Amino acid sequence: MRLALRIGLLPLYLKLYDDVSPALRQQVAGFCEVLTSGFGNLGLEVVSSGICRIEPEFSAAVDQFTRQDVDAVVSVHLAYSPSLEALQPLLSCRIPLILLDTTPDYAFGPHQAAEKISVNHGIHGVQDLCSMLVRNRRAFWIEAGHWQRSDVLQRVVDRVRAIAAARSLNGMKVGIIGEPFKGMGDFQVDAAVLERDVGVRTIGFSQPVLRPSSDAELTREAEYLASIGAIDDMPDEVLRANLAISRGLRSWIEDEQLAGFTCNFLHVTRDSVIDRMPFLFASVAMYEGLGYAGEGDVLTASLVAALLRLNRETSFTEMFCPDWEGGTVFLSHMGEINPRVCEPHASFRVKEYHYSDADQPVYTTGQFKAGQAHIVNLAALNDEQFRLIIAPVDVVHHPESSFSLSVHGWIRPEPPLARFLEQYSLLGGTHHSALVYGERTETLRTFGTTLGWDVQVISQQSI
Repeated sequence: MRLALRIGLLPLYLKLYDDVSPALRQQVAGFCEVLTSGFGNLGLEVVSSGICRIEPEFSAAVDQFTRQDVDAVVSVHLAYSPSLEALQPLLSCRIPLILLDTTPDYAFGPHQAAEKISVNHGIHGVQDLCSMLVRNRRAFWIEAGHWQRSDVLQRVVDRVRAIAAARSLNGMKVGIIGEPFKGMGDFQVDAAVLERDVGVRTIGFSQPVLRPSSDAELTREAEYLASIGAIDDMPDEVLRANLAISRGLRSWIEDEQLAGFTCNFLHVTRDSVIDRMPFLFASVAMYEGLGYAGEGDVLTASLVAALLRLNRETSFTEMFCPDWEGGTVFLSHMGEINPRVCEPHASFRVKEYHYSDADQPVYTTGQFKAGQAHIVNLAALNDEQFRLIIAPVDVVHHPESSFSLSVHGWIRPEPPLARFLEQYSLLGGTHHSALVYGERTETLRTFGTTLGWDVQVISQQSI
């Protein structure tokens, strides 16, 4: 899988200017190089079509971008460019489109040199093209601002990151250990529907044995674990047995080329191949960028996998208890959390396990760190469509609590708690979600709209 983000840079221009003022091209070509460098500095690989003026040039550019499998086309108007020259190629193009609305000069006030009009008047070309794209129902995004004196280039990059994360679902494979939890209806989607409509293929765990690990391999695994969290005191044989499960599952994931997995704890018993609940590996897997969800939930595991492609500070979670007094929601789960989002750190520890006769697991515990985040939830609708629910929240950190031996955290939504909970359930939100730190709401919205999902944001403005 290609990991680098790749855009096709599409500069729009007017042939008339080449005919009457050929020297101007050097200036606008220089601005293209500046933008190419700017995007490169922000981590994008840039495929440039060269300056396009007439329909055959735009058609050739679209063909080039398609062959090179860019994540998005980013257009920039170097001057006015008639929309009908670019329209049909862009209507036929299936690649997501972002319009960068910017100009070389920051100021254009009463004392600007008149000749600067020639290189700073692209905005009415943008307006011409956008009007025609809207008329023809061609989806696009637009980001406006000065390339150097605003965050507009970063906003474009964030769109591309979201688009690439959405694209990762197409052909994704997610493993399932056991079967979905009987009676939990909200996250259950027929595997054939999930593959057809989302692109995610479900792979059942069917290995007769796990790949064995040597003592040296388990020692290295323990050293690695200590580098990402604190290992509490526990019998060495318990730790090594859990590490062996982790290594065996990692081999399964590598062999099957899985992007994530889910496990129903009720299907893990002392007599099964996986003889203890893999809480430890679920947490380490998220740390490494692999998706996870509990109880056999392939739908949310695939969501977490895609969101981890966008942002490694993402974790599977559940909303457990309302704190009516504090206006927050208590987050928790059995023993899985991405160590990247723990404050001060994740702990790996032994606790009593009641849910089956499985052998002793190692739990991951910790508190979600403070910060700006979003609850992101994927729900299936009854017409085989999907809804992405996005809720900006503040994660509240409590240095002291009664829950230090478990996964725990508190989120404060933007609306009053009661209104938030009402709206979440009216929208059909499931009880399994992802918590994503540090992203703009608009970036997450882009992720959902790229996939054609119904996107709903629960914010102060939406209530």
